[in-house]
Amino acid sequence: MRGTFLGVAAAVLLPIAAGAVSIDVVDVGDLGNAPDPLNTNSVPGIGSVSYNYSIGTYEVFNSQYVDFLSSVATVGDTFGLYNTSMGSSARGGISRTGAGTTGDPYVYSSKLDMGDKPVNYVSFWDAARFANWLHNDQPTGAQGPGTTEDGAYINVGNQTTFVRQPGAKFFIPT
Repeated sequence: MRGTFLGVAAAVLLPIAAGAVSIDVVDVGDLGNAPDPLNTNSVPGIGSVSYNYSIGTYEVFNSQYVDFLSSVATVGDTFGLYNTSMGSSARGGISRTGAGTTGDPYVYSSKLDMGDKPVNYVSFWDAARFANWLHNDQPTGAQGPGTTEDGAYINVGNQTTFVRQPGAKFFIPT
């Protein structure tokens, strides 16, 4: 299977997308290489690669996460994809204005000189929803099955077993 990992500052990896967010990737391969001979872990096979894949060259930038938020979180933010620390903390790189209503939607922007810095304050579930959004070709609309909740992962946040779906184009690395 060929897919791309996402690299949000909290761990997500991804391939080049057709939408607004474009990710630089590198191919990782050497199919059938030997495991690390210095591995003292009890898990066999550490260091071997059983399939080729691509991984993001850089972590997900604030500007890329702004595109995500602007696509799925302008009228409400159902799953809290925006963390207020993104705007109030010195490490945060995204500001939000507006009330999140139809008449006064949220508007997201990268803080000064922060657009090309890794996004912070992203949870595991935020990363899974970002992966789904990328997998779904970066749609615009409310957070739900067609945008953030289904795709590479099914029913994000409402399941007891978190499993990457076969054919996932973007996903969190294991």
